[in-house]
Amino acid sequence: LQGSVVADTVSPVDGGLNFDVAFRGADVKVHFVGTPAELFKPGIAVVLEGHWQGDTYEADNMLVKHSEQYIAKNPDRVDKNGP
Repeated sequence: LQGSVVADTVSPVDGGLNFDVAFRGADVKVHFVGTPAELFKPGIAVVLEGHWQGDTYEADNMLVKHSEQYIAKNPDRVDKNGP
């Protein structure tokens, strides 16, 4: 599942987070178990791995891509050609 983290929806729960992501006009409720990616915050795009549990996406892996702004400020930290 991919989308941008919706502002004012992030709430900590025991062992993880609840939040919404939005993509192409659809909002999805997410229950994430584990430690979120270091760059996780509202407004940032995420890719989540998991499964559907009713109307909620249960995720246990999160990927966050460095933004172009991060790359511009830290060019020596990011491989622009990818992994």
